[in-house]
Formats: sequence, C-alpha cells, structure tokens
Amino acid sequence: FKDVAAAYLRDAHTRWKEGRNSQGRYNIIRGTLNRYHVPYFGTRDITKIKKKDLMDYRAWRQDYWITGPGKDLTIYHKVRPSSATLKQEWTILRGVFSYGIEMGYVSPLMMPMLAHEEYKVGKRPAFNVLEYRLLHKFMRRWVREGKDARHRAERELIRNYTLIMVNSGLRKGEARYLKWADLNLYETEHGSWPTLQVNGKTGERLVVCQPNARRFFERLKERKH
Repeated sequence: FKDVAAAYLRDAHTRWKEGRNSQGRYNIIRGTLNRYHVPYFGTRDITKIKKKDLMDYRAWRQDYWITGPGKDLTIYHKVRPSSATLKQEWTILRGVFSYGIEMGYVSPLMMPMLAHEEYKVGKRPAFNVLEYRLLHKFMRRWVREGKDARHRAERELIRNYTLIMVNSGLRKGEARYLKWADLNLYETEHGSWPTLQVNGKTGERLVVCQPNARRFFERLKERKH
C-alpha cells in the first residue's frame, strides 16, 4: 500500500505544480496519507485488502485522537472526526486505489467496497443581519480600545480582513495567498467593483467584491507593510 500511496502523492504534487490542483489540496492529501492511511495500511498487500480491513480502519480512525496513536500528542482537537472530515479522507483513500487501478496494480473489482457512504455534513450557521450589525459596531470600538498603537494596528488589520471576507465571499484559503497583483477594478457606468483573481480548493476563479470593499483595500495599502 505505501508504495502505491507514495506514487499517488508524487502525482498529486505534479498536479499541483502544473496548476491542476491547489497547494491546499496537495497538503491535505499529504497530511492524510502520512498521518492515517500509510501508518495503518502501509506494509499490507494492497491487492488483498478486504472490506473488513476497511471497517477496522474506520473504527481505528474514529478513536485515533481519543485512545489511538494520537492520544498522547499535544494538540487541541482531542475529538472524533466530523462527517465532513471522514468523507474527505475517504476520498483520498479511494484516490490511492484508483491510482493503483490506473497503473495496473489493483483490480477494478476492488472499488465497490470503497463506495462513499452517506454522510451528514454539519453546515456552520450564518450570521443574520442583526448579528452582523452587532459585530460591525463592536469591531469599531474594539479597535479603539487597543492598549497601544501596535495593538490597535493589529486589531484594525483583523477588522479590515473581516470586512473584506464579508464583502467578497472569499474562502480563507484563497485569502491567504492574495497579492496586490491579484486585485483589479471592474469599471462600469454604475460604479466600480474590486475583483480578485484567486486560487483555492476549486482552482482558479474570479471573485467580484461589493463596491464598498474598495475602501477596505485602500485602508490596507495605507498601512504600507
């Protein structure tokens, strides 16, 4: 298994470098393989893995941070994985087997046992209008109440980040790698809209911000660093 997983990871790295996948996606694949899949299945003959082996793995993964190998590690999330996390990791496991099929190492007959089960994904609740207004009003006071100039500058940066995210629909992974060169203005007779060329988990896309987002970017430029 570990040999096929290593080849699959090299292919994922190539896809990232060629721009077919994002760096974030590659990091997730690498982390999942190195922490869970390879330690569990590593030395097993991939052609002889059975349904029971997969069921045993799922139980092991559920308890990884509770009673398993991760229980003594100093991290904050000593909890069982969410349905969304399990689904993502299962997709990567399927990817290893699919790659093995493409390379001729694995029989296609193995794929049915790797079918996705139905997972209930818990969506995070959104702010309603009243909650957002309270947050918006609070951030102004929060910046002013900083204990010194450096503290206030840091809070102002967080405030502008929040306002840009709200007025653009950016994903946090997309915002992380933004450069000034990614920012442009789309001018029409009705006004100007800031646009951002971003690259994230779904690949490249153009994000059109609300017109009032322009002043938040201008505030960032005024920081001069």
